[in-house]
Amino acid sequence: MNIQKEFGNAFSNAVDFLLFTYFRLTRESEKVECIKAAIDKAYKDATNQGAFNAVVSKEGKSKFDGIKSKCCSIISEKLDDLLSSKSDVEFDENHKNLCNDIVDAYKNIKRKNSDEPSFTYGNAQKWVNMTFKNLYIICGIIQVFDTTDDNMKAFRKQILETEKLFHTPIDSYIIEALWCKEGIKLPYNPKEKMNEQGLPIYSKNWKDHKKGNVVSKYDENRVVPWIKWDEEYYTEFHESLKKSSVTGGKSEIVWEGPVWIEIAKKRNK
Repeated sequence: MNIQKEFGNAFSNAVDFLLFTYFRLTRESEKVECIKAAIDKAYKDATNQGAFNAVVSKEGKSKFDGIKSKCCSIISEKLDDLLSSKSDVEFDENHKNLCNDIVDAYKNIKRKNSDEPSFTYGNAQKWVNMTFKNLYIICGIIQVFDTTDDNMKAFRKQILETEKLFHTPIDSYIIEALWCKEGIKLPYNPKEKMNEQGLPIYSKNWKDHKKGNVVSKYDENRVVPWIKWDEEYYTEFHESLKKSSVTGGKSEIVWEGPVWIEIAKKRNK
């Protein structure tokens, strides 16, 4: 498609600007550049929240660059296995192994005044899942334009054909969107009182508590924050999302985008 002929220079220039501003890429970027950009941007999403930076020890922060570089290589190397998966079962297994490899690489970086690792499975899933989301976005943009790079054409085709297997990047926005949805298993605070469906119920109001009325409004204090999720929390959640009707038959990555934006708009009001 000739974008300039179809839509004019304004559209082409706008896309070029946004692609470069967000990912430091151009329409002529090669496969290896796109992968690196997707991984780097995803890392920032996985670690840039204040809560994460506040718990990492000073000594740990000094070691982060070396470990990050190692994990970037691991993710890049494992991409082919994930994108070659023939089923969701195979993809999920490869996904789990990659997340655990990342967690293992950071295992000696401790939280402040604690022996607990500072980089959790929750951080790892965000890094991996945002890498795939970024690649999906990059390839979605670039597919609008003609490219003569055969490697990029093949990679773009592979990404867009495999997106049905990609996982939802979990953060507080998605947790809020799925709050108290039937069938969705979120790791609610162990102190919460639950009804028979495993949903948190009011405990302060005796009448509501007796009726088992569900806490319908999102409350971050009633759920384990995503940066503290372990493999069990994540797996249980993801399996429940796959089985639920929440996504309306759409792939997770297609469903997640508009939902995330709606919560972001709501919070910014």
